Amino acid sequence: MPVAIHRPDGSIAGDDVRLVDFATAPAIDWLVVNQFSVSDGQHNRRANLMVFLNGSATIWNAYAQLQTYKAEIPSLLQTNAALVVSDGLQARIGSITANQEWFKVWRSIDGEVHAPATALELETLIRGVFEPQRFLDLLQHFIVFEEDPDSGALHKIIAGYHQFHRQGVLAKLDNQVELLQVYEFKSPSQAARLLLARSANGRLDWKDAAGITLMEHLERAAAAASADAEP
Repeated sequence: MPVAIHRPDGSIAGDDVRLVDFATAPAIDWLVVNQFSVSDGQHNRRANLMVFLNGSATIWNAYAQLQTYKAEIPSLLQTNAALVVSDGLQARIGSITANQEWFKVWRSIDGEVHAPATALELETLIRGVFEPQRFLDLLQHFIVFEEDPDSGALHKIIAGYHQFHRQGVLAKLDNQVELLQVYEFKSPSQAARLLLARSANGRLDWKDAAGITLMEHLERAAAAASADAEP
């Protein structure tokens, strides 16, 4: 996050600050608050349960309530990592931009075996996602952003349990993310965002060994095709 630093001589310098130290999970300040009230403008809402990570919040509540929060108290969700909806037995996890269809069950705690059918989905999700080191891995390596090519809207995508636990497309390898199989991305930008773990323009960020961008290659190919088409 960009911040301004006031120097002793009165000048101001810019720098970037990490809100989470992913290397030292025990040093992170974790706080769970029941019945947390939030006022935003003329609206006042009370969340059932808030999980704070160094002061940034995630929220658990019913899906319909989450839509109300997004509309009436958007400041609460500015730093949101993941959303969980539950009735106390069943539970689903999704992102702030996901519709109801994309809130999914988390079926494994450690990735070795699926939780038995008799297990509470909420307990499996809490133990499987919110163990501090697993949650930090999810936050750092398994959340990406994708721009809708038609509307331009930015969608936040959270890996499912099968992707997080080496059973699907993605896996954590040391401090990197590894593709476990051939995967076709919808756009160069989607692939770049995954590999760079930030917002990216694939046409500019993808470069060959000579530093030539994908956009330049595409422009050259288009120019060559146009020249070949001339009589």
